[in-house]
Amino acid sequence: MAGIRTLACGILNRCKCSNKKAQLDDFADNFDELIQFLKSINFL
Repeated sequence: MAGIRTLACGILNRCKCSNKKAQLDDFADNFDELIQFLKSINFL
């Protein structure tokens, strides 16, 4: 679990968002946006 948390924090740091909790909520509500973001940072 710690590895997944570290991975998620690293990905959110690349996002440079000011509110990480709000960004997680946005990604949870809009799966297409999450996929698009992951593709933009060459994660997928």
